[in-house]
Amino acid sequence: MAGAPSRWLAVTPPVGPVYSLVLLAHVAAAVVGFGSVGITGLMAVRARRGPQSPDAETVRRFFRAPVNWPSRSIYLVPALGVALLALSRGTFDVGDHFVIVGLTVWVVSVVVAETVVWPAERRVVAAVRSWGVAGGEASLDPLLAAAAGGSAGSSAAGPAADRSAADRSAADRSAADRSAVDRSAADRSAAGPAVGRSAVDMSAAGRQAADRQAFERDCRLLERGAVLLVVLFIGTSWAMIVKP
Repeated sequence: MAGAPSRWLAVTPPVGPVYSLVLLAHVAAAVVGFGSVGITGLMAVRARRGPQSPDAETVRRFFRAPVNWPSRSIYLVPALGVALLALSRGTFDVGDHFVIVGLTVWVVSVVVAETVVWPAERRVVAAVRSWGVAGGEASLDPLLAAAAGGSAGSSAAGPAADRSAADRSAADRSAADRSAVDRSAADRSAAGPAVGRSAVDMSAAGRQAADRQAFERDCRLLERGAVLLVVLFIGTSWAMIVKP
């Protein structure tokens, strides 16, 4: 591998407008593709701060598109590389070390992108697009307030009912007992939905916590995968251009 960059620099590179344009496109595809992945990793760091962070609107705009098409330009890199080899008229060939190393790193990069980076990015996009759609906690406040008011009203009505029952005759006390039984049954019936709402609230809170953990895990996967791809790109470029 030590002789590959030296050989590259020792020979006279092909010239011509077509070769120059293809070379420019080859370099641009690599920079745009890997650069876009790197920027996505940086935005994942901001996304991990949640919808209440100052960067939330910027994160929403960045992850607005379902597919990050600029990052897919890395698929153009080998195709343009093959075109460069053909246009070099034998100056370079597929057996050169820098070609083998570049193609190997590209394959590793695509595998990492397809299995780690882009699946995590799709999940992050889906989660970020749901920011601001929830708000279920605020809708529960009127229900909780109404339940608290009804409980307070029942406790305040109790002493008045006791004083009235003490002044009644035996027949009136019997009627009051029946009314108390009816009220007790009604209270138990009213308590049922409140208990159900409490269980639903606890279940919703558990789901929110699980979703939050999954979102942070996807953001970290996206960050680490982006860092790996950028390091591979910089290292390969350095090995190809600079003499060892």
